[in-house]
Amino acid sequence: MKLILIGISFSIGFLFLGVSTSLFIQGNLSDDDRDGAVGCLILGAPPTALGSWLLWDLRRQKRDRQRSSVLELESIFLQQLQANQGDITVVSFAVASKLPLEEAKKYLEIKSTQLNSTFHINEAGGTSYHFEI
Repeated sequence: MKLILIGISFSIGFLFLGVSTSLFIQGNLSDDDRDGAVGCLILGAPPTALGSWLLWDLRRQKRDRQRSSVLELESIFLQQLQANQGDITVVSFAVASKLPLEEAKKYLEIKSTQLNSTFHINEAGGTSYHFEI
């Protein structure tokens, strides 16, 4: 819904601002044309400003959701480490975090590098990480 409102605001705003700009570019305007150009400028600025503000707010909300998601994932990771005395498997982390196996594996590989953990690959190909806590 917000994207539709952003599109409508920009469309209306740019329409009026475009008309105003084209009238000013023509030069040698009569008083009526100049008044019309100023009127279009006045009518185009608020919807353009509204669209810009809505777009900024949408991006801020997305950034906040991503930040919250990262913090939640970090919390799950730390809870798993604490519950298992520093040992964690890709499967157990994937189940706890509700991530696909590949994403869980990538996350644990990044954490393993950051925290200098050791890992073990069992006969079935499963990876188990040990973090010193």
